[in-house]
Amino acid sequence: MSDQQPTTELALRKLIARLRDRSSTDAAAAAAGAVSDLTSSVDDSVAAHSAQIQHVHGVGDYYVAKSSHPTQFPNWADIRNKPDFLADPVEVGTDDDDHLTPFIDFSWLPVADLGETAPDKLVRANDPRLSEVPQTMNTAEPIGAGMYVSVFNDGGTARIRPAHAGDTDHCAVAYITDSTGTHEDVDAYFDGINPLAQLTTTPVASDIGKTVFLSVTPGYVSLTPPNASGQLLQPIGRIIRIISFTTVELLTVFETQFYL
Repeated sequence: MSDQQPTTELALRKLIARLRDRSSTDAAAAAAGAVSDLTSSVDDSVAAHSAQIQHVHGVGDYYVAKSSHPTQFPNWADIRNKPDFLADPVEVGTDDDDHLTPFIDFSWLPVADLGETAPDKLVRANDPRLSEVPQTMNTAEPIGAGMYVSVFNDGGTARIRPAHAGDTDHCAVAYITDSTGTHEDVDAYFDGINPLAQLTTTPVASDIGKTVFLSVTPGYVSLTPPNASGQLLQPIGRIIRIISFTTVELLTVFETQFYL
C-alpha cells in the first residue's frame, strides 16, 4: 500500500502538470484567435469607413470631398466638370476638365443688357469698364490731353476737372486724350491705356513697369507718392512705354485711395 501511494501521487502530479500545459496552450491559442478576429474586424471596419462617401463625419446626404494633395485641400485638377468661364469662346472643348485657358467669356458674366432691369446683375452691358468705351463729359475748365480728371457737381451739371492729390475731392476717376476748353464735351476714359499720361519728372528706361500715383500737380501722375498730411494717396497704374520727355503710356487701373 505504501508503494502504491507514491506511484499514484506521482501520476496525479504528472496529470496536473499536463493539464496546466494544455490549459496554457489552449489559452494562448484562444487569445491568438481572438486577436486575429479583432484585427480582421477592425480592418473590415476601417475599409468600410474609407469606402463611405455619404452619411459619415456629419455630412449627411452630401458627399465627402476627396483630394490628391496631402494638405487635404482640393486641387483644381481634382474638380470635375468645372464651369467653362475661363474658356476661349473660339475653341470650346468637349469636356470642361480638358479646357482651361486665361480667356474670360463675357457671356458667363452677370451683365445686364441695355434696358434690362436686373438687380442680380453686377454691371450693365455699356459699362465702360468692360469695353473701354469712353463717356462724353463736359469740362469745367481747359484740360490738356492725357490728363487725369475728377467728376464733380457744377451747379447741377456733372463736369470734369483736372484731378490732383491735394485733397479727397479731386481724386482721379478717368482720363482724356484730347485737349479741350471750358464747357466743351470730350471723351473720358475710365479704364485702359492712357497713351499721353503726363509725369511730373522725366522717366528713364528702368521706370517702365513702375507704379505711378496721382500728383499734387493737377492732371499729372508721379513716380513719388504724396506723403503730406491731408493729401490723397491714389495709385493710378503702371508705366508700359516711354513716349517722350514726360509723356508715357500708362496702363490705368484706378485702385484703392488712402487719405493721409
